[in-house]
Amino acid sequence: MGVLVEQVDEAFLERNGLDPHGALYKFVQRSSITPVFNDIDSGLEKKTRQDEDFSDIRAVVQGLNAATAEQRRLFVFDAFNLPAMLDYLAARCLLQDTDDIRKNFYFYRDTEGSGEWSIFPWDKDWTFGVVGDGWIYTSHPFLGDRAHPKNNGLQWSVYLDVLYNLPQTREMFLRRTRTVMDELLQPPSTPASQRLFERRIAELFAPAQPHLGNIEGAVNSLRAYFPTRRTQLYVDHNVNNRTNPPLGGDAGIPDAQPHDVTLTFGAYDYNPTSGNQDEEYLELVNPNSYAVDISGWQLVGGVEHSFLPGTVLVAGGRLYVSPNVRAFRSRTAGPTGGQGRFVQGNYRGHLSNGGETVNLLDGTGRVVNTLAYIGTPSAQQR
Repeated sequence: MGVLVEQVDEAFLERNGLDPHGALYKFVQRSSITPVFNDIDSGLEKKTRQDEDFSDIRAVVQGLNAATAEQRRLFVFDAFNLPAMLDYLAARCLLQDTDDIRKNFYFYRDTEGSGEWSIFPWDKDWTFGVVGDGWIYTSHPFLGDRAHPKNNGLQWSVYLDVLYNLPQTREMFLRRTRTVMDELLQPPSTPASQRLFERRIAELFAPAQPHLGNIEGAVNSLRAYFPTRRTQLYVDHNVNNRTNPPLGGDAGIPDAQPHDVTLTFGAYDYNPTSGNQDEEYLELVNPNSYAVDISGWQLVGGVEHSFLPGTVLVAGGRLYVSPNVRAFRSRTAGPTGGQGRFVQGNYRGHLSNGGETVNLLDGTGRVVNTLAYIGTPSAQQR
């Protein structure tokens, strides 16, 4: 007998462009019903860097359990790869994962690089309508926080509770969820012939059916999941639903992002006082009253960068883009680490002391804004 299963190990990390020397932890069944990330006493397997202790993941537990919301926010923005976290949570919502609250995921730290933590999925059988012990909040986008536990001991996760309830990360999650809804799930009005998931089921089932026996009922059950999920996310949990709020409250998923949305350039530092050019940065500002998803947008010109899937600027928010995230967080003067800045790197190239032009392009190639400056060796900001 053989079972072909993806192994999340050093080879997995390398295949996905990640440093295999980073810290990798698998979250498995806990012996205690207390929330995951409440401690590291059980339910945790260390997969790499096994010559080290658990102090790095212990710091995550401490950060997520900090006394105040502001302390938790500072930790999350300094320690987490937020785009990766948001992408995971948005996918989790679309496929209605009911079995990752206490187990079935990995935490990975880019230990020798950015120092940031990401999350990877595992064991996704209780998805796409297979609810298991999901209970009354199965369909809620915030399933797994303290207010929306699942059955079997009212399980919830400190990690999910923090990410869903910090105002900034909640806003980012809801915007990213709306983006992947529009790209993958698609609105209820989408013609049947154009629905991505249903078409994919048909593509996979047709050649497999002769070898699988009578599984039409199971396939029909899978097909039936998507119309229901569209109604739940596009209607029940839409921010404008004022008449029939779902159990657990309306999550507040926003309307689609405008196609001509604008961001502006803010501060920049092309000549850090330390002399370390990796400490330079440029800043993007969202002047809008709504969050903006810039996944796949690019910086071109003097420096080059493609924004990671899941990159969202909250309303009025700022993003610092750097050639070296670790160097940015080591700056002796602000903006720097410990201040809860939203930072992304690592862009290619460096800002020139002699002047530079950098264009911000959206996913269609539209020039959203341009940064152009005439530099002097002593100047630090416009």
